[in-house]
Amino acid sequence: MKLILLISSAIVLIIYCDGNHTEYHALYEVLFSNGYNKYIRPVVGGNPHERLHILTSFSLFDVSNLKEHSEELATYGWLSLQWYDELLSWNPDEFNNIKDILIPQTHIWIPDIIVDNSISSDHRLGSDKMFVRVHYDGMVVWSPSSFFLTYCAIAIQFYPFDTQTCPIIFSTDVSESHEIQLIADSEAFRMNEYNENGEWDITKTSYKELEVDHLSQIKFEIRLERRMAYHVMVIVVPTILLSVLTVMVFCLPPESGEKMTLSISVMLSFVVLLTIFSDNMPNASLDISLLAVYVLILVVLSALSTIFSVFIVNWHYKPPDSPVPKYLRWIARISCCSSSNRVRCSDSNEKSADTKPDKDSSAEIISWSRIAVGLDRLLFIVYFSVSVAFPCAIGFLWLAYH
Repeated sequence: MKLILLISSAIVLIIYCDGNHTEYHALYEVLFSNGYNKYIRPVVGGNPHERLHILTSFSLFDVSNLKEHSEELATYGWLSLQWYDELLSWNPDEFNNIKDILIPQTHIWIPDIIVDNSISSDHRLGSDKMFVRVHYDGMVVWSPSSFFLTYCAIAIQFYPFDTQTCPIIFSTDVSESHEIQLIADSEAFRMNEYNENGEWDITKTSYKELEVDHLSQIKFEIRLERRMAYHVMVIVVPTILLSVLTVMVFCLPPESGEKMTLSISVMLSFVVLLTIFSDNMPNASLDISLLAVYVLILVVLSALSTIFSVFIVNWHYKPPDSPVPKYLRWIARISCCSSSNRVRCSDSNEKSADTKPDKDSSAEIISWSRIAVGLDRLLFIVYFSVSVAFPCAIGFLWLAYH
Protein backbone atom coordinates (compact mmCIF):
# COMPACT_ATOMS: atom_id res chain seq x y z
CA MET A 1 0.00 0.00 0.00
CA LYS A 2 2.81 2.39 0.90
CA LEU A 3 4.59 1.52 -2.34
CA ILE A 4 1.46 2.39 -4.35
CA LEU A 5 1.10 5.74 -2.57
CA LEU A 6 4.78 6.54 -3.15
CA ILE A 7 4.56 5.73 -6.85
CA SER A 8 1.36 7.73 -7.30
CA SER A 9 2.87 10.76 -5.51
CA ALA A 10 5.93 10.59 -7.74
CA ILE A 11 3.76 10.44 -10.86
CA VAL A 12 1.72 13.46 -9.74
CA LEU A 13 4.91 15.42 -8.96
CA ILE A 14 6.43 14.60 -12.33
CA ILE A 15 3.22 15.57 -14.14
CA TYR A 16 3.03 18.85 -12.15
CA CYS A 17 6.66 19.76 -12.71
CA ASP A 18 6.48 18.87 -16.37
CA GLY A 19 3.29 20.86 -16.73
CA ASN A 20 4.77 23.83 -14.89
CA HIS A 21 7.93 23.64 -16.98
CA THR A 22 5.78 23.49 -20.12
CA GLU A 23 3.89 26.61 -19.04
CA TYR A 24 7.08 28.61 -18.45
CA HIS A 25 8.47 27.38 -21.76
CA ALA A 26 5.30 28.36 -23.55
CA LEU A 27 5.29 31.78 -21.87
CA TYR A 28 8.89 32.37 -22.90
CA GLU A 29 8.10 31.38 -26.49
CA VAL A 30 5.09 33.70 -26.61
CA LEU A 31 7.08 36.68 -25.25
CA PHE A 32 9.93 36.39 -27.73
CA SER A 33 8.24 34.97 -30.79
CA ASN A 34 6.44 38.19 -31.73
CA GLY A 35 9.45 39.98 -33.15
CA TYR A 36 10.76 41.37 -29.86
CA ASN A 37 13.91 43.48 -30.43
CA LYS A 38 16.10 44.05 -27.39
CA TYR A 39 17.87 46.99 -29.06
CA ILE A 40 14.73 49.14 -29.31
CA ARG A 41 13.48 51.22 -26.39
CA PRO A 42 10.03 50.18 -25.08
CA VAL A 43 7.26 52.40 -26.40
CA VAL A 44 4.88 53.90 -23.85
CA GLY A 45 1.19 53.84 -24.82
CA GLY A 46 2.01 53.25 -28.48
CA ASN A 47 3.55 56.74 -28.73
CA PRO A 48 7.20 56.56 -29.86
CA HIS A 49 7.76 60.18 -28.76
CA GLU A 50 6.71 59.54 -25.16
CA ARG A 51 9.70 59.22 -22.85
CA LEU A 52 10.15 56.17 -20.68
CA HIS A 53 10.07 56.77 -16.91
CA ILE A 54 12.38 54.54 -14.88
CA LEU A 55 11.72 54.36 -11.14
CA THR A 56 15.09 54.37 -9.36
CA SER A 57 16.25 53.53 -5.85
CA PHE A 58 19.67 52.80 -4.38
CA SER A 59 20.42 50.40 -1.52
CA LEU A 60 23.75 50.91 0.23
CA PHE A 61 25.25 47.80 1.75
CA ASP A 62 28.73 48.87 2.80
CA VAL A 63 31.19 51.78 2.78
CA SER A 64 34.40 49.88 2.29
CA ASN A 65 36.90 52.71 2.34
CA LEU A 66 37.41 56.41 1.81
CA LYS A 67 40.94 57.14 0.63
CA GLU A 68 41.71 60.76 1.43
CA HIS A 69 45.08 60.60 -0.33
CA SER A 70 43.58 59.68 -3.73
CA GLU A 71 40.04 61.03 -3.05
CA GLU A 72 38.33 57.70 -3.76
CA LEU A 73 35.15 56.36 -2.17
CA ALA A 74 34.68 52.60 -2.29
CA THR A 75 31.12 51.36 -1.66
CA TYR A 76 29.06 48.28 -2.33
CA GLY A 77 25.35 48.38 -3.11
CA TRP A 78 22.72 47.75 -5.71
CA LEU A 79 20.57 49.96 -7.89
CA SER A 80 16.92 49.01 -8.36
CA LEU A 81 15.33 50.08 -11.67
CA GLN A 82 11.69 49.58 -12.66
CA TRP A 83 10.01 50.34 -15.97
CA TYR A 84 7.18 49.03 -18.13
CA ASP A 85 7.67 47.10 -21.35
CA GLU A 86 4.30 46.45 -23.01
CA LEU A 87 5.76 43.73 -25.23
CA LEU A 88 6.62 41.69 -22.12
CA SER A 89 3.08 41.45 -20.70
CA TRP A 90 0.71 38.44 -20.62
CA ASN A 91 -2.50 37.15 -19.11
CA PRO A 92 -1.73 34.95 -16.07
CA ASP A 93 -4.89 32.91 -16.58
CA GLU A 94 -3.53 31.60 -19.87
CA PHE A 95 -0.30 30.35 -18.30
CA ASN A 96 -1.36 28.52 -15.12
CA ASN A 97 -1.45 31.77 -13.09
CA ILE A 98 2.23 32.58 -13.66
CA LYS A 99 2.65 36.22 -12.59
CA ASP A 100 6.40 36.75 -13.01
CA ILE A 101 9.35 35.15 -14.72
CA LEU A 102 13.15 35.49 -14.56
CA ILE A 103 14.84 36.31 -17.87
CA PRO A 104 18.57 36.88 -18.58
CA GLN A 105 19.25 40.57 -18.99
CA THR A 106 20.93 39.93 -22.34
CA HIS A 107 17.56 38.81 -23.80
CA ILE A 108 15.59 42.03 -23.24
CA TRP A 109 16.07 45.78 -23.55
CA ILE A 110 18.10 47.26 -20.68
CA PRO A 111 18.61 51.02 -20.11
CA ASP A 112 22.13 52.33 -20.72
CA ILE A 113 22.84 53.34 -17.11
CA ILE A 114 26.38 54.18 -16.01
CA VAL A 115 28.09 55.49 -12.86
CA ASP A 116 28.88 59.02 -14.00
CA ASN A 117 31.56 59.84 -11.42
CA SER A 118 33.21 56.42 -11.47
CA ILE A 119 37.01 56.35 -11.59
CA SER A 120 37.23 52.69 -12.56
CA SER A 121 37.42 51.47 -16.14
CA ASP A 122 34.19 49.46 -15.87
CA HIS A 123 31.48 52.05 -15.18
CA ARG A 124 28.51 50.22 -16.76
CA LEU A 125 26.03 48.36 -14.61
CA GLY A 126 25.06 44.72 -14.81
CA SER A 127 26.66 41.66 -16.41
CA ASP A 128 25.71 38.99 -18.90
CA LYS A 129 25.02 36.51 -16.09
CA MET A 130 22.42 38.67 -14.34
CA PHE A 131 18.66 38.15 -14.52
CA VAL A 132 15.74 40.55 -14.54
CA ARG A 133 12.29 39.84 -13.15
CA VAL A 134 9.41 40.48 -15.53
CA HIS A 135 5.83 40.74 -14.19
CA TYR A 136 2.68 39.88 -16.12
CA ASP A 137 1.67 43.55 -16.45
CA GLY A 138 4.93 44.35 -18.26
CA MET A 139 6.79 45.76 -15.26
CA VAL A 140 10.51 44.93 -15.46
CA VAL A 141 12.63 44.97 -12.29
CA TRP A 142 16.39 45.13 -12.74
CA SER A 143 18.63 45.27 -9.62
CA PRO A 144 22.30 45.25 -10.61
CA SER A 145 24.69 45.11 -7.66
CA SER A 146 28.26 46.31 -7.92
CA PHE A 147 31.36 47.52 -6.12
CA PHE A 148 31.43 51.26 -6.82
CA LEU A 149 34.67 53.23 -6.91
CA THR A 150 33.74 56.89 -7.24
CA TYR A 151 35.43 60.26 -6.96
CA CYS A 152 34.88 62.22 -3.75
CA ALA A 153 36.35 65.69 -3.22
CA ILE A 154 37.92 65.70 0.25
CA ALA A 155 37.61 68.77 2.50
CA ILE A 156 40.36 68.40 5.10
CA GLN A 157 40.25 71.83 6.71
CA PHE A 158 39.13 70.47 10.09
CA TYR A 159 40.86 67.07 9.95
CA PRO A 160 40.44 64.90 12.03
CA PHE A 161 37.13 66.50 13.10
CA ASP A 162 35.90 66.64 9.51
CA THR A 163 32.79 65.57 7.61
CA GLN A 164 32.78 64.58 3.95
CA THR A 165 29.92 64.65 1.44
CA CYS A 166 30.44 62.09 -1.30
CA PRO A 167 28.13 61.65 -4.32
CA ILE A 168 27.33 58.55 -6.37
CA ILE A 169 25.85 59.71 -9.68
CA PHE A 170 23.90 57.42 -12.00
CA SER A 171 23.25 58.67 -15.51
CA THR A 172 22.16 57.51 -18.92
CA ASP A 173 25.10 56.96 -21.21
CA VAL A 174 23.67 57.83 -24.63
CA SER A 175 19.88 58.05 -24.24
CA GLU A 176 18.75 61.64 -23.79
CA SER A 177 16.24 62.93 -21.27
CA HIS A 178 13.42 63.12 -23.83
CA GLU A 179 13.82 59.35 -24.29
CA ILE A 180 14.57 58.11 -20.77
CA GLN A 181 14.02 59.89 -17.46
CA LEU A 182 15.28 58.58 -14.13
CA ILE A 183 12.73 59.23 -11.38
CA ALA A 184 13.51 58.78 -7.68
CA ASP A 185 11.36 56.31 -5.79
CA SER A 186 9.56 57.35 -2.61
CA GLU A 187 12.36 55.57 -0.69
CA ALA A 188 15.12 56.30 -3.15
CA PHE A 189 18.00 55.88 -0.67
CA ARG A 190 17.70 52.72 1.40
CA MET A 191 19.89 51.78 4.37
CA ASN A 192 18.04 48.70 5.58
CA GLU A 193 20.97 46.33 5.11
CA TYR A 194 23.84 48.74 5.71
CA ASN A 195 26.87 47.49 7.67
CA GLU A 196 28.55 50.05 9.92
CA ASN A 197 32.01 51.28 9.01
CA GLY A 198 34.68 51.47 11.71
CA GLU A 199 36.14 54.79 10.57
CA TRP A 200 33.19 56.70 9.11
CA ASP A 201 29.67 57.26 10.38
CA ILE A 202 26.87 58.11 7.95
CA THR A 203 24.96 61.07 9.40
CA LYS A 204 22.81 62.02 6.41
CA THR A 205 21.75 60.73 3.00
CA SER A 206 20.02 62.60 0.20
CA TYR A 207 19.20 62.32 -3.49
CA LYS A 208 18.45 64.69 -6.32
CA GLU A 209 17.15 64.34 -9.89
CA LEU A 210 19.28 66.20 -12.43
CA GLU A 211 19.51 66.86 -16.14
CA VAL A 212 23.02 67.50 -17.40
CA ASP A 213 23.84 67.90 -21.10
CA HIS A 214 20.42 66.51 -22.07
CA LEU A 215 21.11 63.37 -20.02
CA SER A 216 18.91 62.26 -17.14
CA GLN A 217 20.80 61.79 -13.87
CA ILE A 218 20.08 61.00 -10.26
CA LYS A 219 22.65 61.87 -7.61
CA PHE A 220 22.81 60.05 -4.27
CA GLU A 221 24.84 61.87 -1.61
CA ILE A 222 26.35 60.36 1.54
CA ARG A 223 27.47 62.58 4.39
CA LEU A 224 30.27 60.89 6.31
CA GLU A 225 31.51 62.00 9.71
CA ARG A 226 34.90 60.72 10.84
CA ARG A 227 35.02 58.66 14.01
CA MET A 228 37.63 60.76 15.78
CA ALA A 229 38.63 58.61 18.80
CA TYR A 230 41.56 56.90 17.06
CA HIS A 231 42.89 60.10 15.48
CA VAL A 232 42.62 61.99 18.77
CA MET A 233 44.73 59.36 20.53
CA VAL A 234 47.29 59.00 17.72
CA ILE A 235 47.62 62.58 16.43
CA VAL A 236 45.89 65.24 18.54
CA VAL A 237 47.05 64.16 22.01
CA PRO A 238 50.73 63.67 20.94
CA THR A 239 50.66 67.06 19.21
CA ILE A 240 49.43 68.77 22.39
CA LEU A 241 51.99 66.98 24.54
CA LEU A 242 54.83 67.87 22.18
CA SER A 243 53.72 71.51 22.15
CA VAL A 244 53.94 71.46 25.96
CA LEU A 245 57.44 69.98 25.75
CA THR A 246 58.42 72.76 23.33
CA VAL A 247 57.45 75.32 25.96
CA MET A 248 59.22 73.35 28.70
CA VAL A 249 62.53 73.76 26.86
CA PHE A 250 62.68 77.32 28.22
CA CYS A 251 61.93 76.16 31.76
CA LEU A 252 64.98 73.92 31.80
CA PRO A 253 68.02 75.72 33.26
CA PRO A 254 71.18 75.83 31.13
CA GLU A 255 73.17 74.21 33.97
CA SER A 256 71.30 70.92 33.47
CA GLY A 257 73.09 70.22 30.19
CA GLU A 258 69.92 68.75 28.60
CA LYS A 259 68.45 71.88 27.06
CA MET A 260 69.76 71.17 23.57
CA THR A 261 68.87 67.46 23.75
CA LEU A 262 65.25 68.19 24.65
CA SER A 263 64.73 70.78 21.91
CA ILE A 264 66.21 68.53 19.19
CA SER A 265 64.17 65.51 20.34
CA VAL A 266 60.93 67.52 20.23
CA MET A 267 61.73 68.82 16.75
CA LEU A 268 62.34 65.29 15.41
CA SER A 269 59.09 64.11 16.95
CA PHE A 270 57.19 66.83 15.10
CA VAL A 271 58.82 65.75 11.84
CA VAL A 272 57.47 62.23 12.41
CA LEU A 273 53.98 63.69 12.94
CA LEU A 274 54.24 65.57 9.65
CA THR A 275 54.96 62.31 7.81
CA ILE A 276 51.77 60.84 9.28
CA PHE A 277 49.82 63.85 8.01
CA SER A 278 51.34 63.57 4.52
CA ASP A 279 50.20 59.94 4.25
CA ASN A 280 46.57 60.85 5.00
CA MET A 281 46.23 64.12 3.13
CA PRO A 282 45.41 64.38 -0.61
CA ASN A 283 48.14 65.67 -2.90
CA ALA A 284 45.86 68.34 -4.38
CA SER A 285 43.16 69.94 -2.29
CA LEU A 286 41.44 73.31 -2.11
CA ASP A 287 41.65 73.20 1.69
CA ILE A 288 44.58 72.83 4.06
CA SER A 289 44.25 71.06 7.37
CA LEU A 290 44.45 73.58 10.19
CA LEU A 291 45.93 70.92 12.44
CA ALA A 292 48.67 70.29 9.88
CA VAL A 293 49.37 74.04 9.77
CA TYR A 294 49.54 74.06 13.57
CA VAL A 295 52.01 71.15 13.56
CA LEU A 296 54.10 72.92 10.91
CA ILE A 297 54.18 76.07 13.05
CA LEU A 298 55.28 73.97 16.02
CA VAL A 299 58.04 72.41 13.89
CA VAL A 300 59.31 75.89 13.01
CA LEU A 301 59.09 76.99 16.64
CA SER A 302 60.87 73.84 17.74
CA ALA A 303 63.68 74.47 15.24
CA LEU A 304 63.94 78.06 16.45
CA SER A 305 63.98 76.87 20.06
CA THR A 306 67.07 74.81 19.22
CA ILE A 307 68.76 77.90 17.80
CA PHE A 308 67.73 80.02 20.78
CA SER A 309 68.98 77.33 23.17
CA VAL A 310 72.42 77.57 21.56
CA PHE A 311 72.54 81.30 22.30
CA ILE A 312 71.14 80.87 25.81
CA VAL A 313 73.69 78.21 26.78
CA ASN A 314 76.50 80.21 25.17
CA TRP A 315 75.57 83.41 26.97
CA HIS A 316 75.09 81.65 30.27
CA TYR A 317 78.69 80.39 30.30
CA LYS A 318 80.30 83.58 29.08
CA PRO A 319 82.82 85.24 31.47
CA PRO A 320 81.14 87.65 33.94
CA ASP A 321 83.46 90.49 32.97
CA SER A 322 82.55 90.23 29.30
CA PRO A 323 80.70 93.40 28.21
CA VAL A 324 77.04 93.17 27.20
CA PRO A 325 75.90 95.15 24.11
CA LYS A 326 73.36 97.87 24.79
CA TYR A 327 70.77 96.40 22.39
CA LEU A 328 70.59 93.27 24.59
CA ARG A 329 70.35 94.95 28.00
CA TRP A 330 66.55 95.31 27.83
CA ILE A 331 66.29 91.51 27.92
CA ALA A 332 67.87 91.51 31.39
CA ARG A 333 64.88 93.39 32.82
CA ILE A 334 62.68 90.32 32.13
CA SER A 335 64.85 88.27 34.49
CA CYS A 336 63.83 90.67 37.30
CA CYS A 337 60.09 90.12 36.82
CA SER A 338 59.78 87.38 39.42
CA SER A 339 59.82 88.25 43.13
CA SER A 340 63.03 86.32 43.84
CA ASN A 341 64.98 87.95 41.04
CA ARG A 342 63.51 91.37 41.80
CA VAL A 343 65.24 91.45 45.19
CA ARG A 344 68.48 90.24 43.68
CA CYS A 345 68.36 92.85 40.95
CA SER A 346 67.53 95.68 43.35
CA ASP A 347 70.36 94.66 45.72
CA SER A 348 72.84 94.54 42.92
CA ASN A 349 71.71 97.93 41.65
CA GLU A 350 72.14 99.53 45.10
CA LYS A 351 75.53 97.91 45.57
CA SER A 352 76.74 99.04 42.20
CA ALA A 353 75.39 102.54 42.80
CA ASP A 354 77.47 102.82 46.04
CA THR A 355 80.66 101.48 44.57
CA LYS A 356 80.76 102.80 41.01
CA PRO A 357 78.40 105.68 40.33
CA ASP A 358 79.82 106.29 36.86
CA LYS A 359 78.21 106.10 33.45
CA ASP A 360 79.24 102.51 32.82
CA SER A 361 77.71 101.06 36.01
CA SER A 362 74.82 99.49 34.10
CA ALA A 363 77.27 97.51 31.98
CA GLU A 364 78.80 96.05 35.14
CA ILE A 365 75.39 95.28 36.69
CA ILE A 366 73.96 93.42 33.68
CA SER A 367 75.73 90.12 33.15
CA TRP A 368 75.42 87.56 30.36
CA SER A 369 73.75 85.09 32.73
CA ARG A 370 70.96 87.60 33.35
CA ILE A 371 70.58 88.05 29.58
CA ALA A 372 70.24 84.26 29.21
CA VAL A 373 67.62 84.08 31.98
CA GLY A 374 65.68 87.00 30.48
CA LEU A 375 65.63 85.42 27.02
CA ASP A 376 64.45 82.13 28.54
CA ARG A 377 61.52 83.89 30.21
CA LEU A 378 60.65 85.96 27.12
CA LEU A 379 60.59 82.89 24.85
CA PHE A 380 58.54 80.95 27.40
CA ILE A 381 55.84 83.65 27.25
CA VAL A 382 55.88 83.79 23.44
CA TYR A 383 55.82 80.00 22.94
CA PHE A 384 53.13 79.49 25.57
CA SER A 385 50.93 82.16 23.94
CA VAL A 386 51.25 80.60 20.47
CA SER A 387 50.67 77.05 21.77
CA VAL A 388 47.43 78.12 23.46
CA ALA A 389 46.11 80.72 21.01
CA PHE A 390 46.25 78.61 17.83
CA PRO A 391 44.28 75.59 19.17
CA CYS A 392 41.68 77.99 20.57
CA ALA A 393 41.38 79.66 17.15
CA ILE A 394 40.92 76.25 15.48
CA GLY A 395 38.21 75.38 18.02
CA PHE A 396 36.33 78.62 17.38
CA LEU A 397 36.49 78.11 13.60
CA TRP A 398 35.21 74.53 13.95
CA LEU A 399 32.30 75.68 16.12
CA ALA A 400 31.47 78.46 13.66
CA TYR A 401 31.60 76.01 10.72
CA HIS A 402 29.22 73.58 12.38
